[in-house]
Amino acid sequence: MALFENIIGLTKKWEGGLSRDPKDRASKYPSPYTYKGKTGWHTNKGVTYKTFEIASKKYGFPNTAKNFIEMPDAIWNKIAKGLYWDTQDLDSLKSDGVAFQLFFSKWAGRTNSKIKSYLESKQLNWDGTDKTIATTFNKLIDKQGEEKTINDLGNLQAQHFIKLNEPTHQKGWLDRVKDTTSYALKYIKSNIIEPAETQAKKKSNWLVIGSLIIFAVYFLSKKK
Repeated sequence: MALFENIIGLTKKWEGGLSRDPKDRASKYPSPYTYKGKTGWHTNKGVTYKTFEIASKKYGFPNTAKNFIEMPDAIWNKIAKGLYWDTQDLDSLKSDGVAFQLFFSKWAGRTNSKIKSYLESKQLNWDGTDKTIATTFNKLIDKQGEEKTINDLGNLQAQHFIKLNEPTHQKGWLDRVKDTTSYALKYIKSNIIEPAETQAKKKSNWLVIGSLIIFAVYFLSKKK
């Protein structure tokens, strides 16, 4: 079972505070709030005002200047977990590292068609909805292991950012992909889930070894 709490720190590390950068896509939908005599604030801690507005209606917290400008941890966590983690049922993923990558890809804006094509290349069918993505990736982890899956998702996200062709942000985006991938790999390093085929081979090898030991003990006892 993957835990949302383990990705909070890394996500906040890469997200700044309030932004009114006119070059950002989110600037098309700014908040109505004034801060330090300025307007046009559209993002705070990675949460756009449009997303904040949707979440306030969905989760019942007040859409106020105080809540958007200050963005308390309780509200940020509710938005991040509710809209980006729970919608993908990432609690049910057997790999924290893969869950981190899927959370990041949705947070950063991914193209589901690319994920679908990738899964099809692995002979796995996915209906393209967030609801079934965890179940499908659990099958992929069984098939090829979590380490390769983490690296593959990192590559897909990097390709997505490159395709956006936004030179101003591209280096930062790609650095974040590397950092997230590295974090995911380090996290699972002590408990890597191997492909089911590898696990089966190891189990078979141990059965053979166990049988040989039993036979050897039996043979020596008879010899005496």
